[in-house]
Amino acid sequence: MVKFVHPAIDYLDGKLWFGANLPKEDGVYDHHLVTSDRRVLDPYDNGQMGEYILRASPAVMYRWSEEGIRAYLEGRENGDGVYQELLQLLKEHIEFQDEREYKLVAIWIMGTYVFVVFRTYPYLSFSGLKRSGKSKVLDFLSLVAFNAINSADISDSSIYRLCEATRSTVLMDEAHALESREAKQSRRTCSGRATGRGRRSTGRTRRARGYTPCPSRYGARRPSSPSRAWRTSWRTGRYP
Repeated sequence: MVKFVHPAIDYLDGKLWFGANLPKEDGVYDHHLVTSDRRVLDPYDNGQMGEYILRASPAVMYRWSEEGIRAYLEGRENGDGVYQELLQLLKEHIEFQDEREYKLVAIWIMGTYVFVVFRTYPYLSFSGLKRSGKSKVLDFLSLVAFNAINSADISDSSIYRLCEATRSTVLMDEAHALESREAKQSRRTCSGRATGRGRRSTGRTRRARGYTPCPSRYGARRPSSPSRAWRTSWRTGRYP
């Protein structure tokens, strides 16, 4: 029985699978899969993959350095200390009123790297007055969250395609995106589909040959952190 693995990140048969850009025997760098049991697999080698196969072509968005991957595979790195390092960085660059918010955001960031393990994953929603630091928090998250994309005007179709290709952490300023009633409804629909496992959406795309629009299936599940500029309350952990 064939089992499909997402090229960016997946959870299958009790193992995490991560996409990485590593050299082959001839020295040419190409897409590989690194598993949580410290194995490296060439996704184009049937002998190594066995019953597994890539669900889609890999997108060029690699979150891992070759040095870090080697350290993990050799057992020199197991993630100890990441939480404390994130806490320290957050306190150096971000100002929260509640100490617990540093811990919440640090855990949420770590979770973006393993969110596929969970059936649902919460949003972080930052609200406040103008110049209260919302954009600064999103900029910080864009540097540390898994495959993060920070955009103020990302379209719904782009969200679907990015999530399908890279399982990105989507960071967006909804003050710019939710201006019309239609945009609000579309974004709510997209957000509602983003956290449930197995939920996929249908959209139109173009065929490789010719230009006839045809329906395609997209998985919109991904971590997300929107910011809102017109409210003064802190909200987090919202599930659809």
